[in-house]
Amino acid sequence: MQETLTSTGAWVTLVLLVLGVFAIPWVFLFDRPERMLPPWPRNERGWLADLWCATGVACGRSGLAAPSSPSRSSCTHVEECFPTKQAARMSSAHDAHWGTWRYHASAVTIACVDLSDARVGWEADGFVVMPRYLSAEDVSAAVRDIRALFPTADEFHTDPKTPTYAHLRSEFGGIVEFPFAGVELSLLSVHPALTKLAGVLLGTEDLRVYSIEAWAKYTGAADFDQHHHRDFLNHTLLVPSGDVRYRQVEMFVYLSDVPPELGPPAFVPRRYTEDLAAIPNWLPRQAGAPQDEEQHRWISPDEHQELYDVEVSAAGPAGTVVAYTNATFHRGTALTRPRAVRYTLHVNYRPAAVEWAARHSWVEHANSQAWHDFVARASPRQLAMFGFPPPGHPYWTASTLADTKLRYPNLDLTPWST
Repeated sequence: MQETLTSTGAWVTLVLLVLGVFAIPWVFLFDRPERMLPPWPRNERGWLADLWCATGVACGRSGLAAPSSPSRSSCTHVEECFPTKQAARMSSAHDAHWGTWRYHASAVTIACVDLSDARVGWEADGFVVMPRYLSAEDVSAAVRDIRALFPTADEFHTDPKTPTYAHLRSEFGGIVEFPFAGVELSLLSVHPALTKLAGVLLGTEDLRVYSIEAWAKYTGAADFDQHHHRDFLNHTLLVPSGDVRYRQVEMFVYLSDVPPELGPPAFVPRRYTEDLAAIPNWLPRQAGAPQDEEQHRWISPDEHQELYDVEVSAAGPAGTVVAYTNATFHRGTALTRPRAVRYTLHVNYRPAAVEWAARHSWVEHANSQAWHDFVARASPRQLAMFGFPPPGHPYWTASTLADTKLRYPNLDLTPWST
């Protein structure tokens, strides 16, 4: 009997020792994750970081907010869930050792951090990348509507030179403007989570959406590798302002996974470009790039490799939202995965008073069936993004309500009537 107890005790001791050997590194990892994770080169993540991001433990590049946690259902879109320690302590950024990546402490509990954290990154770097900011439920219906706009990867690559796909074989040929044939995709463009984010970044709730586009890119269809540039030349009549009251926010919304091999946009943090003049606007990697035929000053004749050396990839899964200013240098990158496609939305907001920022007139589309379908499903807040007067506005009288009902018979005007 004594021998049996001694033997059992030895086995228990051995098992505890083995478990201890494996547990000790994880204790250190949870306390300070940078002790275990390898020092990847700048802008590279590696499989372990991908695993951590997928489980909601790791987060963020410079300009990145933490990925949504699997248990974010306890939070609304007003707040985003960040994984933290029980004391809600976050690890600091380690730029010198970790390049542009930073890691937060392990997820023992889930704390919700206000979107003002996203504004801090946006202000500092000129952009913020929010992996899975929109949930799978948010984007799934819109993804089904994509089918009405674009061919699948297999359909395109089976016969890419068919005349039906001729428009897709140019850099911007895969763009379709709002309103879309599928109303769910149109509704996603002004999803409450996006308008909330725009309001936080711009510091106002009085917003307008001034451009919405769906964009499909197919590997090999065109050269999608761009020069670094800013978007202000086709987003405003003027130039970017440092005053938040006069800024604009552009957003990429990923409707499909956009890993490094599917051409994610790349951004240059503001600290590297804040002293650059407004013109030239395109800064090539190599000297001697072809010039614009009409505006010879717009494209720099010089080499700007230094910007490409510090760019930050915005690769991310479906549901990722990338927000940036029209003063932020960025570029599209090449699609390299064979027979592939990526789908995104490009949505742009401005303060209502910034009338010099525009790309489209929504009145151009106001008589289409797609617009009527959207209006019938949209909330008053969503319609206000396009300039509809909100409930309580003096525009709404018995006469205008009656006539609006004639124009939009499927729109429930109750919110504007009370």
